[in-house]
Amino acid sequence: MIKTGCSYSVKHSIVYEWKINEITSFLNAAKHSEDVEEMNSPKFSTGAKIKDSWNLQLRVAKDSDSSNKKSWMSLYVKSNIDTKIRASFAFSMVNNKKERAYIDIDTNLVIGIDLKAVQSSRFFNHLGKYWGFKNVITIDKLLEKKQEFLPNDVLTVCVDLTVYDDYLEIKNQIAPLRVGDKKFDAHKFILTTRSCVFEAMFSYDMKEKKENEITIIDIDGEVFEKLLEYIYTDKVEDLNIFAEGLLEASDKYQLQGLKEICEDSLARNISIENAIRVLILADRHSAKQLKEVVDNYVVSNFVKFKNTEDFKALKEGYSFSVEHSIVYEWKTNGITSFLDAAKYSEELEMMNSPKFSTGAKMNDSWYLQLSIKKDSNSLNSKSCMSLYLKSKIDMKVRVMFAVFILNNKKERMYMTIDNNLVIDVDSKANQFGRFFQYSADNWGFSNVIEINELLAKKEEFLPNDILTVCVDLTVYDDYLDVNNSINSMKITAEKLSEDFEKLLIFKKNSDVVILVGDKKFDAHKLILTTRSCVFEAMFSYDMKEKKENEVTITDIDCEVFEKLLEYIYTDKVENLDIFAEGLLDASDKYQLRGLKEICEDSLAKTISIENAIRILILADRHNATRLKEFAMNYAVINLANLKNTGDYEALGKFQPSLALALLQKYVDGIKTN
Repeated sequence: MIKTGCSYSVKHSIVYEWKINEITSFLNAAKHSEDVEEMNSPKFSTGAKIKDSWNLQLRVAKDSDSSNKKSWMSLYVKSNIDTKIRASFAFSMVNNKKERAYIDIDTNLVIGIDLKAVQSSRFFNHLGKYWGFKNVITIDKLLEKKQEFLPNDVLTVCVDLTVYDDYLEIKNQIAPLRVGDKKFDAHKFILTTRSCVFEAMFSYDMKEKKENEITIIDIDGEVFEKLLEYIYTDKVEDLNIFAEGLLEASDKYQLQGLKEICEDSLARNISIENAIRVLILADRHSAKQLKEVVDNYVVSNFVKFKNTEDFKALKEGYSFSVEHSIVYEWKTNGITSFLDAAKYSEELEMMNSPKFSTGAKMNDSWYLQLSIKKDSNSLNSKSCMSLYLKSKIDMKVRVMFAVFILNNKKERMYMTIDNNLVIDVDSKANQFGRFFQYSADNWGFSNVIEINELLAKKEEFLPNDILTVCVDLTVYDDYLDVNNSINSMKITAEKLSEDFEKLLIFKKNSDVVILVGDKKFDAHKLILTTRSCVFEAMFSYDMKEKKENEVTITDIDCEVFEKLLEYIYTDKVENLDIFAEGLLDASDKYQLRGLKEICEDSLAKTISIENAIRILILADRHNATRLKEFAMNYAVINLANLKNTGDYEALGKFQPSLALALLQKYVDGIKTN
């Protein structure tokens, strides 16, 4: 049973192998026949709920369109039940090296291709309906290649077949959706296949309602129309116009693909006018990549933001940081002797200023550093001066700074981003926003000026044999506020966890019963819906007209569900390693990102030869990117030991594309080494 993304339609897959003995006598007889000759495989099934039944059919017939009427072999998969089914399939023939030659859309036989590239998806509408490939190979050509494709006079034909239960269960019902004053008619099947939130909504809703209409009140009608456009077409016209609203909607309805293209659109269209608004939006909806882009943009352009209305609102609404500023001046006496000595040295020569502080809450401590080193990139290895601002504390700090030298007229010669010295009365134009993360972290300017040039201009820059270097520095308390709150937050979180655990144990004021297998769990809708958007969808649209607040869940083990509730109530799981695989599956279904992350960490720590392939398949199925990368690297390193395991053989048989990716990574590693 495989789940993909947020689509909770259940897939049932099989690789069926049909061996046809003494095939050459049949082919020789069939190629001389004027009729269509055919052979049918035994019946087989994927085990889907619809009790599907299939067989393969091999046909040999003369090509009526060709002048010489060559005989061709055709291959089909045929349904044996009178029910509409959605299925994906790929045909292949096994050669004498046990390689699978897949049949592509142009009926070519291709070895070493990704299964997904040759899969066809079709609806089988009734008993006897078949799909497949006509004129795959001429009989004469097949007989010529009998050593390759007919070893021991046996033709082996395979089909990779996947059947979906969702079409049977949901069928093609229309779901009227009302958004504001607009009404949309959509297909439940499409909505539930694309969004786990819609899947939860329709799975637990409508069972006892008289009217088959749902009202959605928390989204704009135009945005919802664009949401449907994405669900049906995987793209959005005029995305830039609707990206902000769609980012919010994609997070609610768990459409990861839409969320990613919205993040990309917003990142590419970031500006002074919208950056703060987009930053708040990205933070609210856990759009990490977008938030990082906007963070960097805001820091780099901080001076331009300070007077915008959005920034003022941000300061009022978000308890924004307090600024602490200083202009520090460092006078280095007797500088010419140091410069003369340093320019002949082969080593890096340095001078450090005294320590100074802005008086910020985190007790910040800084110093300036002047260094001189030969420029190895220049032909004559000229010595150049560099200037840096360095932190003395191990704490993440956000700063704005500008570095300048005072000339003999007391004018400020600012360092620019191009390492030029510019006289400029506006310090803001040359300020730089940066994060200092730890002690000795530094930002500044390398190769500002050649020593010979500086000495040649000593009347201007070194009056009275003194070099005056200054920094205009602003430090923000905002990162300190977060860090200093961690301990108190941790204590509060632990107390909250204890209180919620009591609710789970003693079931006080529980208002819903969840049946899983033969066990009943008393729970609280408020906690479930706050923690999981899937539970939110389930209870928002369900229970409104039911007499009993009871829900049955059939697709999870009761012990795993018990641990799922433990995490929902307490944000932790005892004996996580034992339940990590089942909980990874459950965390993906119920969209519990925190649980998914700790399950990934647990599985990564316990990976071994015995479970590596199983974990790799699990990570791939549930889009657990970090775990998949870790398991893939582990498998590559230990491939020699894994090749003899049953899991590895099953990987090649049932997950050929993943097996191919593993082998490709292994080969790439060999090439690199």
